[in-house]
Amino acid sequence: MKNTRKTILLIFGLIAVLALVPNIPRLTTQVAQALQIDTFLCSKFPTVACEIAANQTTDPEKKTDLLVTACAAGWNRCVEHATTLRDENKNTKDALRLLNANCDAGSAAGCFQAGVTHFQSDSFDKAADQFRTACEGGEPNGCTTLGVIYHQALGVPQDYVKAVDLFSQGCDGGEALGCTNLGLMYEDGLGVSKDLTQAAALYRQACDEGTASGCTNLGVLYAQARGVPQDYAEAVVLYRQGCDGGNALGCTNLGAMYAHARGVPQDYAKAVELYRESCEGGHAHGCTSLGFMYEKAHGVPQDYAKATGLFRQGCEGGIAKGCTNLGIMYEQAHGVPQDYAKAAALFRQGCNGGDAIGCTNLGYMYRQARGVPQDYAKAVALSRQGCDGGDAHGCTNLGYMYAEALGVPQDHAKAVTFFRQG
Repeated sequence: MKNTRKTILLIFGLIAVLALVPNIPRLTTQVAQALQIDTFLCSKFPTVACEIAANQTTDPEKKTDLLVTACAAGWNRCVEHATTLRDENKNTKDALRLLNANCDAGSAAGCFQAGVTHFQSDSFDKAADQFRTACEGGEPNGCTTLGVIYHQALGVPQDYVKAVDLFSQGCDGGEALGCTNLGLMYEDGLGVSKDLTQAAALYRQACDEGTASGCTNLGVLYAQARGVPQDYAEAVVLYRQGCDGGNALGCTNLGAMYAHARGVPQDYAKAVELYRESCEGGHAHGCTSLGFMYEKAHGVPQDYAKATGLFRQGCEGGIAKGCTNLGIMYEQAHGVPQDYAKAAALFRQGCNGGDAIGCTNLGYMYRQARGVPQDYAKAVALSRQGCDGGDAHGCTNLGYMYAEALGVPQDHAKAVTFFRQG
């Protein structure tokens, strides 16, 4: 009974100390010493006393040691404090010490944030271990992010089946991004049988739970009549939700709806506004689309220099169409000096990135010996690639090659066929 009474008194004494925490920065050294918030008290009541002691010390190393002790005891502000250290103070080393201690104490949130810290440092194998522990501890974000690691083969062998399972765990755990990612797997048939209806359902779930990318992805399905009936008006609503939620692709796609009068009246000025928002949000496709508006004077005064700069942003951001469009600017001397060699190189980049017009244009450069040596065989192959990719000019060019026996035996029947496709 005597020991119990001492413990109770100590606890009440600690409560009295806690009541003074907001005023600690104003306490004198003498008062702080009088409180006797020291290593001994920290060892007895680590989750509260260690935090108080850490606030009193001016020794950074001791402060971290005290907070590590608190985190190891399950301090409820550990993750918040550690992420502030990492994200605002750029102190990754100490943040990781706190998070590792918290993770080892059984905090799934601590494990997840430790994984994030490793991920940001490109230590993907360590990140995967922490995300796995977080997932197994009931943190759905850990499942989803581990799924991304398996999907992209970051520090682990690529495994779409595992990714699907992990995205499913994340989604079932209430992590909406897991639903979006699982929808992508069903849409693309990766690790699971392709099922556009299921993809649409998962995007809807993610969108309803506030994930902007889910709204945008669902909008794409409605615009393209994939897994759902084609409905441009519904696509517009969903793109707007995605854009308003910070998804730059949603802004780009909404801009395209205004530019092409799909689900809304044509409004080039609105399209320009949305493309600009997307581009400034880091979406390279938005930059490419905005460049096209400047090139064609749609909603803005014609400005080849601005168009060229925006196409360059798109190309450097991995958008094949941006490379092709930039090549056209060099070929036609719009906003830049004429340079056939640069144009050909950019058309090649566009073609290799899957843009059919890039293939067609590069084939034309080979046919005309512009920036590359004349090579009819290559011109034929590239024109065919452009035609097969849906570019009508590629079909027309290919028909011309058959009509004139350039790189292929003369064949008027085939020429007519390709001319009709063009």
